[in-house]
Amino acid sequence: MITDETLDAKILDTLWFTAVYPLAVCVVAVCGDRGDDWAAYVGALLAEIPEQVGARLIAEEGAKLPEPVARAFFPAVDLEYRP
Repeated sequence: MITDETLDAKILDTLWFTAVYPLAVCVVAVCGDRGDDWAAYVGALLAEIPEQVGARLIAEEGAKLPEPVARAFFPAVDLEYRP
């Protein structure tokens, strides 16, 4: 599990979608502990939560995306997808 102390350095990218206030949907790309793999997670939060806090929450508690979907959101990430 990604810890609060290391997560800032592990987040590769975030995409935020705000469709219906007060919810914001976020997709987060997170690098693995060794730095050679990654995964993407999706979740919804209250829009009033700061982005950095929201990204941490999604990375820790969000639903992991299948690799083809994750690569569609983050095509520039050139690492192995975490199983």
